[in-house]
Amino acid sequence: MPYSADGIQVVRTTNEFHDWQRLLELLQAAFAYQEHRIDPPSSVCALHVGSLAEKAREEHLFLAHAVGDLAGCVFA
Repeated sequence: MPYSADGIQVVRTTNEFHDWQRLLELLQAAFAYQEHRIDPPSSVCALHVGSLAEKAREEHLFLAHAVGDLAGCVFA
């Protein structure tokens, strides 16, 4: 069941999600400011399209959409 408030909708992904490249770009952009600031580096640096898809198969992935555009995610 999706959750929606103030124009943001959060849904648990299904096997129908395939935009791994867009999700990877979103994560990389969100953590870019940490590059060269934290040691060890964020694990986001090691992610790629295939590893994101694998992580989603092993865990629960929730996606947030704002006005239809991908805005965030949570792995649980």
